[in-house]
Amino acid sequence: MIDAYLATLRRELRGPRVLRANMIREVRDGLHDATRAHRDDGVSPAEAERRAVDEFGPPSVVAAGLRDELAAATGRYLAALSIVLGSTQFALAHYTWQTAAREQGWPRPSPEYGMFAQAVDVSNIVVLVALALAVPLLGRGGRFVPTHRVVRIMGIGVLVSLLVDVVVGTVLNAFAPQGITVWKGPELPILFALSIVSVGWTASVAWRCVRLTSPGRSGPEDRPDDAAGLVPVVLPRR
Repeated sequence: MIDAYLATLRRELRGPRVLRANMIREVRDGLHDATRAHRDDGVSPAEAERRAVDEFGPPSVVAAGLRDELAAATGRYLAALSIVLGSTQFALAHYTWQTAAREQGWPRPSPEYGMFAQAVDVSNIVVLVALALAVPLLGRGGRFVPTHRVVRIMGIGVLVSLLVDVVVGTVLNAFAPQGITVWKGPELPILFALSIVSVGWTASVAWRCVRLTSPGRSGPEDRPDDAAGLVPVVLPRR
């Protein structure tokens, strides 16, 4: 009976493979512990499993709670990933266009260019701060704001931010005080490589957040990308 219960629960869940497997394992361990407790009371094996399953509740109800946990974990991962990569990229870009550019004798940008670049920096900082502030809402704050709503807003917000960053980054490079083809040193290639990795990685996780919280897609349907595990990164605790 426990195996059938777990199979039903597994079909109800979508999300990162590793997190999903860990949750199923925790439920399985809990069911076995409850079964052993009933067996110690002298109940037959079949009856002990039935009571354990009844105590856990219908698979659909349990799956709903686990789906919130999966969405919250993915949202926290998105926030941590965005903050780590975004901060690294911001620091490298600041060094490249300030210190390294000055050492290479690049002309100073026009005031308009400088103001635009500063506005872009401020907007990126605002996004990172907003993501950090959203993390508590994925823990105990979920009692006040639905977890799925927070994760969905985070995913959409990050996707929009990435799109804007690509556009404004292209504009800044196009109107740079001097052509980037004459740049000497490894800073620009490293910055461009980091930007590509950052955009691709963050966008994939943000899109997963949107998919996990899409209306009508919280049921048993499963797709290959939903089954993919998240690459390890230090996650903020709830």
